[in-house]
Amino acid sequence: GAPGSLDVRSLELARERLGDDEIAWMRTRRPAARRGDVRCWHGSPRNPVHEYVGPSNAAACLAAQHGPLGLVAHTHVAAAWRQGERRPAAIARGEPLDLAGGKWLLNPGAVGAPVPSRAGWWDALDAQAAEGASWLLLDLEAQTATWHRAPFDPAPARARARALGLE
Repeated sequence: GAPGSLDVRSLELARERLGDDEIAWMRTRRPAARRGDVRCWHGSPRNPVHEYVGPSNAAACLAAQHGPLGLVAHTHVAAAWRQGERRPAAIARGEPLDLAGGKWLLNPGAVGAPVPSRAGWWDALDAQAAEGASWLLLDLEAQTATWHRAPFDPAPARARARALGLE
């Protein structure tokens, strides 16, 4: 983010509140993980920290992915991309998606507004709260992924952000 932006200020506030030991520990964390055959990135297989995965780059991200299943999160938007398909797979809340026989890149979704949001972060957060936070149940044995929603109240986060001057 740009100097003075809310995302930069948020990072500055976090740094002010964390001690040197916490910062040192965080620096030892890797931006990617692997659990069995599942690879995980906050951003993407190509850039584990900063890249958003969407329609314009999902195929390239799948090409860079080693292994049959990857998980990403940076956009906060639930999605399922299958290698060789031009469009994301349809996701129906509570209905398992069959992952057998393909290479997949999945985004569980998140608590919080999709980033970047055209509606403005807080308005998008309030709108998403009505639907609930998105989360993913991954069944590796059955080779299925099932998206769910859980209710959440954005008011405490908004009040804290307001108190910190982040709204």
